[in-house]
Amino acid sequence: MDIWEAIKTNNTKELSSMNVKSFNEQRSNQKPMIIYAIEEQCSLETIKFLVEHGADLNETDKMQRNALHTAILNHVKIEVILYIIDKGVRIGANDNKNSTPLHYAILHLEGNERKKVTGLMIRKGVEVNAKNNQNETPLHLACQQNEIQVIRNLISHGAEVNVYNFIGETPLHLCFANQSLDMAKYLIQNGADLFAITTNQNRTCLHYACLESTNLQTVKFLVDKRLDVCARDFMGLTPLHLVCKQPNSLDIAQFLLTNGADLEANSREKESTPLHLAIAQNSIKLVQYLIQKYPKTSQSHLKSIFFFACEIEASLSIVRLIERYVDINKTKGNKLSSILHTVCNVHQSREILDFLVERKADVNAIDSNRNTPLHISCEREMMDFIKILVENHADVNILNNNKDTPLHIACRKNSIEIAKYLLENGANPKQKLKDFSSPMDLALRNDSFELVKLLFEHGFNLNEPIMYDVLPLHHACQSNSMEIIKFMVEKGADVHKKCKGKPPLVYLCVTRGFAEILQFFVDKGVDINEEYRNTSFFEYALEESTVEVVKFFINKGYDVNKLLSGSTPLHIALKRDSLDIVKLLIEKGANVNEVLSNNDISLHYSARYNSFDILKTLVEHGADCNARNTNMETPFHLACQFKSLDTLKFLVDHGADIHATTNDNQTSLHFAMRRKQISFRIIGYLVKKGNDINLEDKSGQTPISLAFRKGHLQLIHFLLLNGANFLNIKSSRIQKKTAKFLGFIYSFIQDMSKLMNLSEFSDYEIPNRDAEPIPVHKTILLTRFDNDKDLLQKFTNVCQQKPKEIVQWCVNFLYTGSHNPALYFQKIHKASRTKKKEDVFIRYLFSTKERSEQEKVVNKIEEEKRSNQEEAIRLVFEEIGLNQNWIKLKSGRFGLTRDLRELYHDESTKDFTIICEDQRIIRVHKLILIMRSDLFKAMFQLNVQDTSNQVHDYSGKSFEALNELIYFFYHDEVDKSKITKQVLEELRNAEEFYQLHRRTYLKLVINDLSRTLK
Repeated sequence: MDIWEAIKTNNTKELSSMNVKSFNEQRSNQKPMIIYAIEEQCSLETIKFLVEHGADLNETDKMQRNALHTAILNHVKIEVILYIIDKGVRIGANDNKNSTPLHYAILHLEGNERKKVTGLMIRKGVEVNAKNNQNETPLHLACQQNEIQVIRNLISHGAEVNVYNFIGETPLHLCFANQSLDMAKYLIQNGADLFAITTNQNRTCLHYACLESTNLQTVKFLVDKRLDVCARDFMGLTPLHLVCKQPNSLDIAQFLLTNGADLEANSREKESTPLHLAIAQNSIKLVQYLIQKYPKTSQSHLKSIFFFACEIEASLSIVRLIERYVDINKTKGNKLSSILHTVCNVHQSREILDFLVERKADVNAIDSNRNTPLHISCEREMMDFIKILVENHADVNILNNNKDTPLHIACRKNSIEIAKYLLENGANPKQKLKDFSSPMDLALRNDSFELVKLLFEHGFNLNEPIMYDVLPLHHACQSNSMEIIKFMVEKGADVHKKCKGKPPLVYLCVTRGFAEILQFFVDKGVDINEEYRNTSFFEYALEESTVEVVKFFINKGYDVNKLLSGSTPLHIALKRDSLDIVKLLIEKGANVNEVLSNNDISLHYSARYNSFDILKTLVEHGADCNARNTNMETPFHLACQFKSLDTLKFLVDHGADIHATTNDNQTSLHFAMRRKQISFRIIGYLVKKGNDINLEDKSGQTPISLAFRKGHLQLIHFLLLNGANFLNIKSSRIQKKTAKFLGFIYSFIQDMSKLMNLSEFSDYEIPNRDAEPIPVHKTILLTRFDNDKDLLQKFTNVCQQKPKEIVQWCVNFLYTGSHNPALYFQKIHKASRTKKKEDVFIRYLFSTKERSEQEKVVNKIEEEKRSNQEEAIRLVFEEIGLNQNWIKLKSGRFGLTRDLRELYHDESTKDFTIICEDQRIIRVHKLILIMRSDLFKAMFQLNVQDTSNQVHDYSGKSFEALNELIYFFYHDEVDKSKITKQVLEELRNAEEFYQLHRRTYLKLVINDLSRTLK
């Protein structure tokens, strides 16, 4: 049992046996232990145990409630509350709503408990005028609760009686709102201001007394005290207005009127005199009394009240009562009739409508839209209202502004009963709307067989147009209602009759996929072999219809291999991307290798546009995966541009030639580079399968050229990583300079990365916390630390305390200027914002191209990871004393190569000698040779040299050429002042002989120098 369970079960013995350091430290759900115990309704014995063992009663929960707040709120036993108070809890503490325990006690306790607890807190000196967030004092709350004894206690201990809460109410206002006259008198005796007005609502005590008008004595008391019976609040309401809103308030209304209340006073709202409010409450006795008090000179006002009663659906008794005092016969007919519109639009009961019709209201009166009450009643589908209006001679064929008759509305609403009633009472079934549609058109739109049958039975001609020359039968074909179509044909609708300028019946059935209706018309003699707009119905079925309709035509003998508008049925089905129709056509004998214009077969089209399921179906039924069109493109070429990797693998598994080239000498890799969203999986797959990554098409474009055109940073890096030759870019001069810059950075970092991984040549180890030392080359690290051996030792010592992962990041950084070599491309991007002419293209490349959402997410994740790594590296370098100077190590062209150039001049650390043919020597660092040349690396690995520190050169190169080559190893450039044509030629041969890692970049340098010499 844990401590919380022991508290909950009141197990003080278990609590005593526990070794609890403090009963204040342990919390459950951010609650102090004492508050947890109180909320769990623990016994007084448990509460005492916790307090005696150090539990602090003044500890608060996240709502800033202490033990006393919590005890009162949870209605614990009174003895627990009294014990907590007695133990010195802060009785004046505020919670997060600024409420004190005294506020809580008045609100949440009842009867004797409320009196006892509040009395004890008041005697102990609690602040009786404390305000909560609502600006309410304990006296406000006591007045709301009708607690006279607490009120007396508060006032006797200094509570202010004229204090305002957040809406400007005093305690006296609240007493009158609760109809507590005795409390109010007590407050007045103690200085409460009887004439105080609320600051927000501008209400007097009389307003509050009338809010719940059940106590006439309270109202009399206030009137006798000279409170203004005509005072208005912020909405313009007088006490009489408030009384009339209440039921059973006749005696108070009489008293107020007797004492000068204004019967005709209007509030700020329209139609809101006391009489209006009484009518709205359906208080018939009050209405009768008030209307008797109206002066006879107020006939116009009384008429408006009469119309108001009719409009709001007051009871018929009230309407008839008001009528006695109003001369309806002198009321203008249009006003009375307009009330009829309102009644039809709002009411549910027919009583008021009957009443108005009896009073000769015009049942054919029109509103601003020329709607009659009958239009409105049809719209609301009020059958009782419709019968009353029609029986009183309402015009059933009258038109509104939309040329709607009541019958049109009934048909639009699909109201069979109403339509039948209107037709039986003279409604015209042929009447057309503003858009020339008839009731039959509306019935067909609703697919209502009953309405169609009803209209036909009342004289509608099924061979007459219903809207814009459309025949009923043609309209019915658009809704797939076999029942309606059969009925129309049986009743004489002509299946051969055509609509002027409209599609024929067969076209409507085909394009909507109604095979059953199509068969019905064929059985009735309709010809399906006709054409519409020079196109056969079979072609329409392939383009737009269902597999059932296509099957219908095939079963009628249509050829599945016949050319239709230059395409076979199979190609038309492919354009729809309909697997079911494709399968049906193949099943019925369609040739999957039929050649069309441009020599495309079905698989070419499918590789561009269709789903994998369709392409799979075609291949499984014999489609040629290596078929070539006029441009010598295979389906596989097109799939590389438009389809997924799974599709490509499927085609390869079924014999597709991955190495096929087009007329333009383009491979599948060229097509993959054209994708809107580059797929590294597809490009990687093609490269792995042996696609020539450097093949030029007829325009001289290689895959990497296309990557430059797209401005795709990761793709350029990927292609370079897989052997792409950036010298082959056929583009503008600026792009070539950019290629040269990228190639320089990429190949240099690759060299450094390879050197870092050549552990067999390492001569130093960097330790780490995981006891897995990382082999390094001491010369490189010293170069990076400006040959400061003490700094290298500090770095070694610091790394002993770091995990291997962070130490590896730091080592990567020292070798390559980054924990990830690919990030140099990001550095180029940032540099391009400040570089000038030669990098205009880079700025365009990386700042204007949009990236897909998926790529943005990936880049964001990489950026966060990169930030974390760089922060770890920064901290390590700050520990060894570099502080902000570590940034100089973040190098690319201007950092790493700078360090190597300094190494070139450091003769003391050079550890290898090359002896030329003329016996002159060149001193060099062995690591530089290994890093730059595969030949030297292999030689050192096989240990073929005679000594460990010198070698004879057998390349036949002059000292000058070899010296420039070594210079290039360190500087990534040559000394132009010493270059001759002969040296250039020797350098051109040397890069092959020595198998330089950077021979591609050296070629660029040589070519530039050649142009300069020319």
